[in-house]
Amino acid sequence: MLKSRGPKFDSQVEQIVGATLEVKLHELTNQIKILRGVRQGDNVSPKLFSAALENIFRLVDWSSKGIKVNGKILYHLTFADDIVLTVENLKHLQAMIEELHTVCTAVELKMNINKTKVMYRDNITHITVHGCQVKCVSEYVYLGQTITLSKEGQEKEISRRIQLGWVAFRKLSDVLEEDIPSCLKRKVFDQCVTRTYGTETCQRQPVNHLLCKGPTKKVVHRLKVAQHSMERTMLGLSLLDRIPNVEIRNRTGITDIVQRAAALKWNWEVGRWSRAILDWQPRTEHRSIGLPPTRWRDDMVKAVGKNWMLLTAAIDRDGMQMKKP
Repeated sequence: MLKSRGPKFDSQVEQIVGATLEVKLHELTNQIKILRGVRQGDNVSPKLFSAALENIFRLVDWSSKGIKVNGKILYHLTFADDIVLTVENLKHLQAMIEELHTVCTAVELKMNINKTKVMYRDNITHITVHGCQVKCVSEYVYLGQTITLSKEGQEKEISRRIQLGWVAFRKLSDVLEEDIPSCLKRKVFDQCVTRTYGTETCQRQPVNHLLCKGPTKKVVHRLKVAQHSMERTMLGLSLLDRIPNVEIRNRTGITDIVQRAAALKWNWEVGRWSRAILDWQPRTEHRSIGLPPTRWRDDMVKAVGKNWMLLTAAIDRDGMQMKKP
């Protein structure tokens, strides 16, 4: 199945599958075949999944299903073995998920029903896969970020991120709370505790530090409070010491999580679905009553004005990143 990816890719896979090892005690043993194959965490593992799933999706015809975005049909998003199917109605969803299960079974790939969930805005009937019922949920963690249908989704995600940050901090307490050079603590904290993956999609304080209104300002405050609390723990301080946060930051030198997340928002590529979604004007939906929730692009408008999309012409072709204003 993977031979269609080309001879170079096929040769690399054969080297992995046919790998052997030798153990040297007093002398080398005979060659031992490695039968475990690649495991989760190996660099080649997501590439193998992507190659296999790409061939699978070439076998299905979903051109009449999915969601139409500016004339193009978006019916799935794939990252390694994590797949999202997007549809407009449950009839198409049932047909697509059954067809995907059939094609995967034919190439000896198994769909994990326990991790498969359905999110829909209305009450729905049960979706089944090969006789097994798929659970319907209102929120789900996908690629490390909570996806939800409610307007309070960002606050829930921030609470989850703060909790995970403290879990990571406690696991590294032998490093972060011991008397070792601050430069080492700072490096470990920025790499292992500061969780900004996926924050490009959040609404927050823009790059030029214009204040946001509503719940976004509260979210920014919660992130700062959590990070300052971790910094005090790193230095062995408490609130009773009454040391300003600015002084604590000068001692630790760690990266401000809000500024880092805000900077990441400008690092996005223009040739993908993210650009198409920004320009998309749904023609079959109606606005809800009341003030609409803060959108992703609202931070951009506050930072550089309504013509912020013109900045996409200033592209760093080498790094494929939009230049910051």
